[in-house]
Amino acid sequence: MEPLSAPSWTNSRRTILETLAEGPATAGELATLLPIARPGVSRHLRVLRDAGLVEVRQEAQRRVYSLRPQPLAEINDWLSRYTPSGLFSIC
Repeated sequence: MEPLSAPSWTNSRRTILETLAEGPATAGELATLLPIARPGVSRHLRVLRDAGLVEVRQEAQRRVYSLRPQPLAEINDWLSRYTPSGLFSIC
């Protein structure tokens, strides 16, 4: 698993997480929002899935990705010990 250090959090991964926070999407749908080819999007999704932040389900011929909010809530809880209000909120 790739560490969740600052260098690993590329703009593409942030965009993917922000988009999935709005609702599930396919790799193809995510690729339309990013300046990288679809194989690159799939690679980012694999890293996020391996980190436990994204889950995938098969729908016929499509793989639909969605955000797993629990790990992000745990990160926020941990960060809130060091900052007055945490860095972000999870609904």
